[in-house]
Amino acid sequence: MSLTLRKIILALTLSLAAFTANAQLGTAISYFYGWKHAFSEEGMTEWRPEFTLRYSLGFRTSGPSVTAGIRVDRNRTLGIVAGQWTRHIPKYGASVYTYGAGLYMRSYLHLGRRETVSLYSDAAAGLACVFKNTGGYTDPETGVWRGSDKRPGDIIIFGSWEPGVRVRVYDRLHLFVGPTLATKCYGLHVGIGF
Repeated sequence: MSLTLRKIILALTLSLAAFTANAQLGTAISYFYGWKHAFSEEGMTEWRPEFTLRYSLGFRTSGPSVTAGIRVDRNRTLGIVAGQWTRHIPKYGASVYTYGAGLYMRSYLHLGRRETVSLYSDAAAGLACVFKNTGGYTDPETGVWRGSDKRPGDIIIFGSWEPGVRVRVYDRLHLFVGPTLATKCYGLHVGIGF
């Protein structure tokens, strides 16, 4: 390959990389500008409270939770989540009961101007504390405990992602449903919000 052809290919490759990086930088700047407006004096006048009650039912883990947050703009909510979850270990007939709390962020993609139907994505992270465990047994042949290794007082880090569909029923009252992908919980969630 001639030296000139290599220079042309290198120049085209660098131009394409610079164009792609510039487009990504523009997207990032636009994203952060949206946050800047949401926390400006003018943006804070648009803040509205938002609450949900939900129930998650997954493979081995289930339980209710609540969220309380501030809808900082049309497309985003920031807040706290708290819940009580039970993890079942059917193989050993054991269950682990926890209380937990953390922070969450919800993003919306509205399907229409009236926001009757919206897609959403909730991301949450926090800590849970084991308050009780039941079941389990000591294997008579080996003397090994079969059950949960968690004890009351143990702290567990949790994270979750819950995308779904929200349907506004009346004014701010809405119903929602979607999959749950969380620490030790894979299943569905359903709830009501206002």
